[in-house]
Amino acid sequence: MRAQLMKDNKKVLFIAHRIMGAEVGLLRMRYWVNNISEQSNQSVICDLLAGDEQVSVSDTVNHIYLAPDANKGGLLKLFIKDEGLGWKHVVKKELESRPELNYDAIVLSGSPFMHFALVPYLKKRFKAKVILDFRDPFAVNPRFDSSRFKILIKRYYEKTFIEAADHIVTVNASCLRLLSANLTDNVQKFSIIANGYDDLTLDRLRLERTDSVMGKVRFAYPGKFYHDCKPNVFLTAISNDNTGVYNFEYVGQDSDTLNEFKLEANIKLNGRLPYDDTMRIVNKADVGLIFTGGKSFESTTKIYDYIGLEKAVLIITEGEVQTGELHEITRGYPKVFWSRNTKSDITSVLDKLKNEHLNFSNSARHEHSRKTGLTKLIDLIYGEY
Repeated sequence: MRAQLMKDNKKVLFIAHRIMGAEVGLLRMRYWVNNISEQSNQSVICDLLAGDEQVSVSDTVNHIYLAPDANKGGLLKLFIKDEGLGWKHVVKKELESRPELNYDAIVLSGSPFMHFALVPYLKKRFKAKVILDFRDPFAVNPRFDSSRFKILIKRYYEKTFIEAADHIVTVNASCLRLLSANLTDNVQKFSIIANGYDDLTLDRLRLERTDSVMGKVRFAYPGKFYHDCKPNVFLTAISNDNTGVYNFEYVGQDSDTLNEFKLEANIKLNGRLPYDDTMRIVNKADVGLIFTGGKSFESTTKIYDYIGLEKAVLIITEGEVQTGELHEITRGYPKVFWSRNTKSDITSVLDKLKNEHLNFSNSARHEHSRKTGLTKLIDLIYGEY
C-alpha cells in the first residue's frame, strides 16, 4: 500500500462531537483514530479533540483533548437542530487555550455538522489541510422530512463548508451526488470512503465459522427496523414453516416491536448486545438480512458486516429489486438474493434458498474493509487524490 511507503511524518488532528458509542459513524471514526498510526507505519501522528465526557482509544493517539458540549446554539437553533451549533464555540475555546498546537491536516467528522463552520478559522490558525467527513449529506437527507425553508438554510451552510474545505469525504455515490451538486466544477475535491466492516473483529470471527447445511437456512438481522420496510411479512412466512428449515435470530433495540413472534420456536429475539457478540450471532447464520424502503442512497453498514463474514445476503425491499447503492455494493457479490416485501416473492426466495449451496469464499472482501477505507484517508492526508 502507498501509505506504508510514506516517510515524512504528518501531524493530524481529528475533531469529533462524539467518538464513543455504537453508532456507525462513531465506530468508523474510532477505527481511524485507533489505527492510523500503525497503518501509516507510524508516519501519521494523531491527536483527538472530542466532545465526550471521557474516551477510551488506542495509546497510539498522541494527545486527547476533551471539550464537552455546552449545548448553546443561539437563535439559529430554532431552525437547525444540530449540536454542532454550540459545540463549535467550545472547540475554538479549547484550541485557543493551546497556542502551542500545530498540525499538517485536520479531519472534522459529521454528524453533527455545524462545527464545520470552523474551517476558515482552522486553516488560518494552523495553515493545515482540512478534510470534512460528512458521511451523510447535511442539507438533503431523504430520511428526514425537512421543509423547503429548512433545506434552503442548510444548503447555504453546506455549500459554505464545502467551498472552505480542502477535501470532502462521504460514504457512497448517492451521497456524493447530493453534496457535489454544491460544487460541480471541482469533482476532484470529493472522495468516497465507505463505512466498511471492522476487519480487526471480523477477520478473527471468520476462523470460527460453521458451514451451512443444505436444506437448513439460518437468518440473522442486527440493528433497527425502519418504518418504510417492516419485517412482519418475512417473519410470518418463516413462522408458518413447520418443517424446521428456517431459523431467525435478531439483535437490537427493536426486539419489543417483534413481540408477536417471540413465542415462535424458530425465532429468537435478543436485545442490544456488544458488537463482538452481535457479530458472533451473525457469524453462525447462513444469510444476513436487509430490509430497505428502496431509496437509492441507502447503504446500511450491515451489508459490509455480511461481506466481511462471507455470508449470503437477502435484501427485502419495498422498492424495485437490484437498484440503488445496495445493488452497487453487491453487484459482483457471489451470493446475494433480492425480494420484494410481499408474501409471494418472499415465499419464492425462501424456496430458492433452502435448495442453495450457501458456502462460499469471496476474494474481494478486503475491498470493503475499514482498513481499505483508512488507507484512502491516509492518501488524502498526504495529498494523493
